[in-house]
Amino acid sequence: MMKKNGMNGKNRWIRTTALAVAAVLAFSGTANTFAQAMDTDAIAGAYRAALPVVSVAAVDRSMKLAEKALEEMKAAAKTEKTENTQKKEETKNQSSESSKTTSSVKKENTGKTEKTESQVSSSAKKPASSSSSSAKKPASSSSSSTKKPASSSSSSTKKPASSSSSSTKKPASSSSSSSKKPASSAPSASSKPSNGGTTTLKNNGCEIDTSKAAAGTIRVRQNGNPTKVKVLVYFNGSSKYYQYTIPTNNTWTSIPLQSGSGTYKVRFMKQVSGNSYSQMYSVTFQVGMQNANSAYLNPSQYVVYNSGSACVAKAKSLVSGAGSDAQKVSKIYSYIVNNISYDYDKMKNLPSGYLPNPDSTLASRKGICFDYAALMAAMLRSQGVPCKLVIGNADGQYHAWNMVYVNGSWQLYDPTFGAAGQRAGSYVAERVY
Repeated sequence: MMKKNGMNGKNRWIRTTALAVAAVLAFSGTANTFAQAMDTDAIAGAYRAALPVVSVAAVDRSMKLAEKALEEMKAAAKTEKTENTQKKEETKNQSSESSKTTSSVKKENTGKTEKTESQVSSSAKKPASSSSSSAKKPASSSSSSTKKPASSSSSSTKKPASSSSSSTKKPASSSSSSSKKPASSAPSASSKPSNGGTTTLKNNGCEIDTSKAAAGTIRVRQNGNPTKVKVLVYFNGSSKYYQYTIPTNNTWTSIPLQSGSGTYKVRFMKQVSGNSYSQMYSVTFQVGMQNANSAYLNPSQYVVYNSGSACVAKAKSLVSGAGSDAQKVSKIYSYIVNNISYDYDKMKNLPSGYLPNPDSTLASRKGICFDYAALMAAMLRSQGVPCKLVIGNADGQYHAWNMVYVNGSWQLYDPTFGAAGQRAGSYVAERVY
């Protein structure tokens, strides 16, 4: 019988024996080791060795036990898989909740940070020191070293001196720090003055009056600074500027806005040492000109006069009866070239930072080219004729002359050369006042 069973179902007996052995080993915790260590041939060998002592009934019972054991193992594995899946889901949910909590905290902290930065930004916009009510946007203080002037006034037989003398060689347009600068307040203000009324901005002893800005001129003054003070005037964000040396005894100085309508920036610079300057105060404002030639119809630091000036009275008498601006120009020009002589001694001993005085030139009846041009400008402006004082080069020499608006265009007049019966071959303008 065993032989029959063995002959008819060898493969079945092999499988049964393997299942029985696997079941026994499963209960002893060694099923995995058994499966890994034995292949089909090894299992068959084990069967043949056990066959003489194993009955059919025992094998059947072993098979049933093995199948039951495998069923239980499958169920246990399924249960374990389900539990693992649930644990993964719980872990994932916990991670998600943690992520949400972290995100919420981060968002809340970010909101607080942004609010703090907003408060700091708002605080930074406040001026460190007070300014007038018309100064709407004062900025933080800064100072700068001024190292590059527009030009210097070197000597020549035809050269006029100007406020941008050789002693002012290094003004800078930036307001950055340098080791040469003292620690000082340098506030900045922004304003939009009206065409009428008085608009005055001041700080650090510096003051600017923009009430006549629409007429092409402003007034500046400084009080109390122990060293030299310069005023730099910029237009429409350009790095180029006009510079003026002003007194520090609280005296007003008129400065032209010769660039026309636009945005002007005015900086007060104090001397630190030598050619180094630092910013004391800065003001930016808008100007809408009433007349494109307004700046050349008013007095300024280079063209000084008022209603009581001797040069104004003389001009008025000269143009009496003139029927046009062209006739006014002709009468005043003729008077100057025929009555003012060139002062060679003055040119040799010209002081640094020299500024002309038209009344003095008229009284002494002599002067250098700067004096000629300033006298002609003062006399013509006082009589309603636009006139520029120009500084540049004539035939390669530093010189001053005039441009007069007559018959609808600007025309060149050179009273200095005219007094000598000459005229330069070429003129190259550098600055206009």
